[in-house]
Amino acid sequence: MDFNTKLVKESVEQIATLLSDLMVGYVQEEEKVGIGDIEQGMRQILQEVGRQALGQVLEKSDQVEPSIRCQCQHKANYRCRREGMVISVFGRVRYRRSYYLCDHCRSGTKPLDNRLKIKPGEISQGLKPLLALLGIQTSFDEAAELAKAFLLLDISDNSIRQAVQWVGQKQQARERKWKSSVIGAIT
Repeated sequence: MDFNTKLVKESVEQIATLLSDLMVGYVQEEEKVGIGDIEQGMRQILQEVGRQALGQVLEKSDQVEPSIRCQCQHKANYRCRREGMVISVFGRVRYRRSYYLCDHCRSGTKPLDNRLKIKPGEISQGLKPLLALLGIQTSFDEAAELAKAFLLLDISDNSIRQAVQWVGQKQQARERKWKSSVIGAIT
């Protein structure tokens, strides 16, 4: 995704000014503040800003229609907005999105989740590779501790294991594709 460079620069400058003003106030109030304290405080604030902003982006990206076409090709009617949660690089992000129910097949669907490949309650596509890297390097419980230290995220060792398995499955698929292309070229 490419963003307009001028827009990014202006936005970053505004956010940086707000954050620096906030942190200067903190530094002036506290007596024994080191740069590590400032860095950690800024990381926590930026993570919270990212979490809230991502939730807002998801909600604003939801397009509510009176009805949509169901997988069974019948009409699914809008019912309500339901809350979802995804574990992202910013932490647990909650958002509300439209929910549709088909009167014919009784199947429910959330188009925003489908369009953005969100699996509610699970780890996002942006966080999975990071957790997998940690899990590949060390034990899953140590990787969970590293995720807390590096990413400021409370992640279970089981979630690390799932991320590693996800990477393994993607690699297996790539190798199968490569193998079939090599065999196809030989024959």
